[in-house]
Amino acid sequence: MTEKVDRRSWLKVAGGTVAGLVVGGVAGYLGGRPGAAPGGVVTTTETVTVTGAAGGISAEELAKLKQTAFPALDLTPYKFKAPWLPKYFVDTRKYLTKPPWTIGFSVPFMGNNWKAIYQGEVLEWAKTNPKIEKVIWIQHNNDASDQIAGIRDFISKRVSGIVIDCASATALAQVYKEAWDAGIPLVSTTDPIDSTYYVSATVPSLEDRGYNLAKGMCELMGGKGNIIRFWGMKGASWEELNQTGFELALREYPGIKTVATGVGLWDYTEAKKAMRDLIPALPKEVDGILSDSGQMTLGIYDALEEAGYEVAKMVLTGDPTNGVLLSARDKGLRYVAAGGDVWEGREATKVLCNILEGLPVQKNYPLPMRIWGPEECKKLADPDMPRLVDMDTTFIYDEKGRKFLKDLFASLGFD
Repeated sequence: MTEKVDRRSWLKVAGGTVAGLVVGGVAGYLGGRPGAAPGGVVTTTETVTVTGAAGGISAEELAKLKQTAFPALDLTPYKFKAPWLPKYFVDTRKYLTKPPWTIGFSVPFMGNNWKAIYQGEVLEWAKTNPKIEKVIWIQHNNDASDQIAGIRDFISKRVSGIVIDCASATALAQVYKEAWDAGIPLVSTTDPIDSTYYVSATVPSLEDRGYNLAKGMCELMGGKGNIIRFWGMKGASWEELNQTGFELALREYPGIKTVATGVGLWDYTEAKKAMRDLIPALPKEVDGILSDSGQMTLGIYDALEEAGYEVAKMVLTGDPTNGVLLSARDKGLRYVAAGGDVWEGREATKVLCNILEGLPVQKNYPLPMRIWGPEECKKLADPDMPRLVDMDTTFIYDEKGRKFLKDLFASLGFD
């Protein structure tokens, strides 16, 4: 089993076996794991050219894309506000921008399996839209002040539009307004923001996700027993909202006792290490693992199994990460999975393209989070895919996408 992630090997295959577009975004992984010390303002920046020779697309392929591009290339922009436009939609005509477009995409961190797929979803879709010339992808090692500086750099460069997955719901509110005042359309995604200074948002209902995960675990445990509770990163918006959902569910089950807590940074290796540190003080009986991340849960699972615990008797929660799903199928593990909507950044990019076309968009797109029970998890398992692949990605539905994932994970050293 691979625990050490060697990301440098990625550069050896960039532009070769792995789809060319993602080459530009890989620099985010070189910044290290979440929580690493930031390396100065705008930690990692990479410009991705997605049309022309540098984008790895031929003139013939480009001609085909122009016939199928979304949004359509010959779309007539709105000249007047549509009379049917509901109040929850935004009139975006003032953002109408002639292509080619440069999109700034800012994320808190890179380095784990989920973010690898997340980035691939965005950049592979961008490659299909010939109106997008560049995607400038920046990661910030979970440093909010560094992310603010990076977004201000986007504003000063007058990019066509910005997509932000924010490191902090409160710290970034001011820079959202700065983009708004500069007239640059901004779409917020993945993590919520305490601001209304954005054109649109594609953010999942994270409290519901946490609540449903915890409630599913408690029900399968019969409402009583000992659990270990894991955090991804304390203070991060995604984690805090999932944990809020956990709390709401646990209040309904006073017979559930938390006997240990750990922090796994949404990472297999970090979670396994944290679990190993907790094992000496654990009681003999552990009945459940409450986690919002499948790769953390997989690390916890492996650590407990190596220590002699009968993990198959426990109830575990997390993303639909393939390794845990395989254990559910092959070893009878009871697992409750909640989709992480790893494709939500891609949907945010689509929304931004609609805005740049002057098309009306909703102010908010509250993305649902699907829940899989134990029997559904068994069916979702795929022995042909790497253990750390989250199975709610769109890449699993065709051979090209599946090959992309295999090549991506092999190059990044992910199991």
